[in-house]
Parts: sequence; C-alpha cells; structure tokens
Amino acid sequence: MTNPLPEPTRRQGAETRRKLLDAASDVLATKGFEATRIDDVVAAAGVSHGTFYLYYANKEDILVALAEECTTQLSPLVAALAEVPADARGERIVRNWLTDYVAIHRSYGVVIRAWVDDFVDDERLAELGRNTLGVLATALGGRLRESHPDDAGTRLVALLALIERAPAVLATPEDRQAIDTLAAVIHRSFFATA
Repeated sequence: MTNPLPEPTRRQGAETRRKLLDAASDVLATKGFEATRIDDVVAAAGVSHGTFYLYYANKEDILVALAEECTTQLSPLVAALAEVPADARGERIVRNWLTDYVAIHRSYGVVIRAWVDDFVDDERLAELGRNTLGVLATALGGRLRESHPDDAGTRLVALLALIERAPAVLATPEDRQAIDTLAAVIHRSFFATA
C-alpha cells in the first residue's frame, strides 16, 4: 500500500518528529525525566503543543521513541563486543567500541538510565530495555565463558557495571588517554585468556 501523503508533507512530518526527538533528548538530559514537562520539549523544539500531541501521546511516548533509536544504534555494538579476540586486536576493538558507546550514551543517556534504574513505568520502554540489555548480557556472558570459565558470571556483572558507568567517568568523548586506559583494563581483565 502506498502512503497517501505527498512527499513534501511526509518529509516535513519526519523533520518535525526529528526536532521533537532532539529537543526531548536535550531537555531530558538536562532536567531528568521527572522534572521534564511537555512545555519544555515544545519550547526547545519551537513547535506548538498541538504539534507535539500529533506525534506523541506524552513524555513516556517520546522516551520510548528515543529508546527505539537507541536500540537500533546499540545493536551492532553488541555483536562487536561479543567477538573480541584475546590478542592485541581485541584491545583495539574494545577501544573503538568504547568510543562508539560513549557517543551513543551521550545522545541516549536518559534512555539507558531509564533501563538500568527502571524509573519509568512504561512496559514498552521496559521491554526494549530487557531486550537490548538482555542481548548484551547474553552475548558477553557467552564470550566471558570462553576466556574465564570459572568466574564468568562474576566478571559479567563487573563488566556490565563498568560499561554502564564508563560515560560518566570519561571527561569528554575525545579523551583518548582515558579511553585507551579503560580499553586496556577491560580487555585484559575480561577478554584476555586467564
């Protein structure tokens, strides 16, 4: 079935949705979920309340839309981290992974925090979080059983905690020395053969 709307109307709708998502991401990152109001999002996007409600029912709805984008961005990273070799190439893969993860976290940190801290009561958001974080945990758990079969479960918990906190402790995404050091620690502690 073809879309009955003309191309300029579809393009304008996509641009408006993008403005709303970008504004929501900025406002949520600054104010947090609880303090954010629809008024804040529409002011930041430069649109009316009616326009907001044309696309989203409430702030949970827009957070779910951001979570869907976050999931799409994180999916390729999950596969890359699950395949880290034990040699020097693995440390480069972890470094590149961390750089990409920090960039995604800077854009979608509020979503990742909502998944980890479970502060939003929305089943759609919770399911996206369970799926995304569950796939990551499963992939990493399998990889850690290869390199550290005796304590893979304990290492998995530690690695997930480290990954979750990494963006908060890195001063800037361009902080190469910190990323290099963290990559070396993660690779040697979790991926190099015991």
